[in-house]
Amino acid sequence: AKVGLQVAEHETYGLKGYVNGPLVKDKLFLGISGNYFETRGYMQNDHPDQDYFDNQEKSSAHATLRWLPLERLEVDLQAGMDRKRNGSDVSIAQGPVRYHEYKNPDSQDDSDLFSSALNLRYRGDAMVIHSITTYKERENELDRDVLYVNNGSSSIADVSDVTSVTQELRLQSPDAADGWKWLAGFYYSNEKQDYEDYSNTYDTIEWYGYNIKYNWPGEQSEETMAAFGQASLPLMDRFALTAGLRYERINKEMDYEREVTRTDTGEQLSVDPFSGVSLPVAWEGEEDWDAILPKGVLSWDVRDNAILYCSLAKGYLAGGLNAWGDDKATAKFNEQTSWNYELGAKSNWLGNRLSVNAALFYIDIDDIHVYSEPSPGVWIASNAAKAHSQGVELEVRARPLHGLDIGAAFGWVDAQFDEYGDYTDNTLQYIPAYTLNVNIQYRFASGWFARAEMEGFGKTYYDEANTLDRSPFELFHAKVGYETAHWDLYLYGNNLLDKEYFTSKSFSRNSVGEPRTIGVMASLRF
Repeated sequence: AKVGLQVAEHETYGLKGYVNGPLVKDKLFLGISGNYFETRGYMQNDHPDQDYFDNQEKSSAHATLRWLPLERLEVDLQAGMDRKRNGSDVSIAQGPVRYHEYKNPDSQDDSDLFSSALNLRYRGDAMVIHSITTYKERENELDRDVLYVNNGSSSIADVSDVTSVTQELRLQSPDAADGWKWLAGFYYSNEKQDYEDYSNTYDTIEWYGYNIKYNWPGEQSEETMAAFGQASLPLMDRFALTAGLRYERINKEMDYEREVTRTDTGEQLSVDPFSGVSLPVAWEGEEDWDAILPKGVLSWDVRDNAILYCSLAKGYLAGGLNAWGDDKATAKFNEQTSWNYELGAKSNWLGNRLSVNAALFYIDIDDIHVYSEPSPGVWIASNAAKAHSQGVELEVRARPLHGLDIGAAFGWVDAQFDEYGDYTDNTLQYIPAYTLNVNIQYRFASGWFARAEMEGFGKTYYDEANTLDRSPFELFHAKVGYETAHWDLYLYGNNLLDKEYFTSKSFSRNSVGEPRTIGVMASLRF
């Protein structure tokens, strides 16, 4: 069980517990876990009826049943419920970072998720057979006041149900097999989204005497089927070749509808007051995409503790149908494809007290997906002709003394549009120019431990025109505590220098990162 209190700019109270053990010795095992956390948000509400607007309440209950009916057969069944009850989001109107905004205290972002999975694994002499089946069902209810962005919108809503089922079957060589190893399988998934209320409400009282609600109720579905195979073959003494192939086919369907209503009477309008289009608008669309995706990796064991490798793989993201748009002909956006090249090294030195990993990569992208937000909560996907991403990744971990661990990771990326009209040569969205992590930790034999960490992020752009950006910044964290065989207690601090920063930006609003947070956490094992 775990219980903790977090204090400073916001408070979190929670309890987490788990228990597991055998029901039948060496045959049947049961695990049960649950948690409840309540957070008083760190962003103050300027509305007179509420102090904070981003309060959160999360709870979950999960169970796992493991059955070993035969020596070579394993059966794992998992099921659980996750419940979330949140207030408004941590966004503000455009401007400098601030930890307050005027928001409706009745805003909510709630969801209930049921998830389950069945894993079957049989270890035969000739092969291992592994089946994975999952089922998920989520109910969402979002009703958020967005008057604070001052662009005419008053609220957005999302009342929807999402269900998904997946099935994967894998056949592979035994774990202890010598020589070449292989894997083959089949994958299927089906996801359906049913939107009862997917809407924007606009403040039009001054013009018409009532507010107008634009709603996009409807259904979407996505079905994926794939077959894949991979084999690894030793070459000569220290070389190995891994080759893989995947065929994937995706079908997407959409029942599109747009309706406009008066919020005072609920009357559906027959004509859009802004565009003059006859209402309601409805159409049905269906599209298919498929791809053959090869992959190859050549590795060289330079020494017993060092490996060099190079890889080539084709990447793929299926296209789709935009849920916002009256014109069926322009709703579709195309698939994104890429060729991914990587050259790297992995090594361990000084008796595994020092590890160094490095990689160079280049990604050539065609028809890259680009996302824009024409109005709050409305995101449109389209394609840019060509783009590329290139960079380097470096990771170093060292243990110079017993109990002392030092780590550092650095990634640098240059990502640009190569062909995209006026945006050619601009930087791709949402990709920091670099990421950096440095950490040091020491564990004393007595049970005390201490850890310090620094995270760094390079300049990031949030639109194709590169007019929205975030400057580089760093965050510093620390933790100190005491561990025993049956209980732990530690004090932690995140964003110790109280850096003010955004996690994302758009033309309507910006999301604010957490301020300095100091907390204490205790755990008990029995």
